[in-house]
Amino acid sequence: MATNKNAQLRYRILDRCFRNRVSPKTFEQLKDEINEVFRDLVDDHFDIPDRTLRADIKIMRDSYGYNAPIVTRKMKSGDYCYYYSDPGFSIFKTDLTDKDTEMLQSAIEMLGRYRGLPSLLGTPLRKRTERTRRLDVPVRPRLRHREYQLAGIS
Repeated sequence: MATNKNAQLRYRILDRCFRNRVSPKTFEQLKDEINEVFRDLVDDHFDIPDRTLRADIKIMRDSYGYNAPIVTRKMKSGDYCYYYSDPGFSIFKTDLTDKDTEMLQSAIEMLGRYRGLPSLLGTPLRKRTERTRRLDVPVRPRLRHREYQLAGIS
């Protein structure tokens, strides 16, 4: 998975190139695509190392990464082109695994234990904030009995 914004941007560019089955890209063309975008956005002298690009493709293929069905095919020129074997695949359209679902459910349950947070499974946050805006009354948090005593309020 991407650990920084540059890697995430490289993966987006590669994903777009791999989805284009009409004109699959060679390694050099992939490198040129990435360099062009980064030169426009980041640095005029940017040049992605071959090793980084190969590592990005490996991570995208890896089952611990994106598990992308990247295929290489030898062209008449002798170069290899890269594309997805599944035309509808994108690393940004992946399904949640069972483990991901369990982790999200656990996080939602943990957040639901805190008072004052809107229910993530009930009324949407947007509706709750619209209701509080209409009140025009500042909302004060409730003080516990001990906090009243410390504040000198009986």
